[in-house]
Amino acid sequence: MEMRSRSIWIFAGAATAALVLIMERFSVSAIMCAGMLVCLALCAAHDIECRRIENGAVLAIAGLRVWELALAACTNTASALHGAVASLAGGAAVLAFLLGAAALMERRSGATGIGGGDVKLFAALGFCLGWETGLAIIALSCALLVAVQGLRALCSRKPASAFAFAPYIAAATAVILLMPSV
Repeated sequence: MEMRSRSIWIFAGAATAALVLIMERFSVSAIMCAGMLVCLALCAAHDIECRRIENGAVLAIAGLRVWELALAACTNTASALHGAVASLAGGAAVLAFLLGAAALMERRSGATGIGGGDVKLFAALGFCLGWETGLAIIALSCALLVAVQGLRALCSRKPASAFAFAPYIAAATAVILLMPSV
């Protein structure tokens, strides 16, 4: 079962990445987003198997944005500098939001409610995509989690057990990246 799940996530990540590349006409930003989607799919597959998000995967996602900024610096240094500041602000805002929410949750229930790998993954997404998109991914990830876990609880009538959050993060990111720009 685990091998099939891993294959499904890798295929879904690759297919979504290809779709983003085609929709965005192979721009530098599209290449970064496609790489990020593949990394997220691998994170999801690994999290399902091991209940762990590797630091290397989080660094790879952030590294894609650094690569994009480095390429931008070759043509327009001011724009790249503005992008770097926006990326740092996005990562910091998402990280601050999640750490604050985890602290409140721990104070009320005694547990943080989110793993450290998930927090780092969300912060990397905020770094890559900006704080607004980072917070939207958090909201959609949580909504997907509640919907799926709620249906699972209704169907099985068993108490909720531990779950991997990275698949919900990957799915939410894919949905948001595939949404047409307004």
